[in-house]
Amino acid sequence: MLHVHVTAKTITLGEGGLLGFVDPWRGILVCDILGRKPEHYLPLPEHLIRLDKLFDEPLFLRDIAFVNGRLTLVEMHRNTSYPDRSLNRLSWEVSTWSISSPWGGQDGWQMDYRINTSSIVVDDGTANVDLLSKLQDNGATHASASLG
Repeated sequence: MLHVHVTAKTITLGEGGLLGFVDPWRGILVCDILGRKPEHYLPLPEHLIRLDKLFDEPLFLRDIAFVNGRLTLVEMHRNTSYPDRSLNRLSWEVSTWSISSPWGGQDGWQMDYRINTSSIVVDDGTANVDLLSKLQDNGATHASASLG
């Protein structure tokens, strides 16, 4: 089997010289740049590994960051569970996964959240524009909407 790692981003893993070279389709090469521990490979959860996505841009659909002492992966994809395919393009799902440590003694990848937009209801009386954050003038530039 061909093993390929295509680094799409590099992240710091806390303090102390730990770096993660992230392939969002397959896993993370973890390196201690101070040389205290040997490098090792941390694969993503098995069902998220995509060997068929060698040259696709992964950061459109996935991202990985070190947040509050945990490696956190966010994935977004279109919902394909509807029998009526015309509804599939209107719905998407976001899930987050995390793991406590890139080293031994870890708790394994755990799903933290899953949100499906088909389960979010906004009634007709809601002004959707009011759900967006307001532009603020920072004193240096004129605040204006960029799309209209």
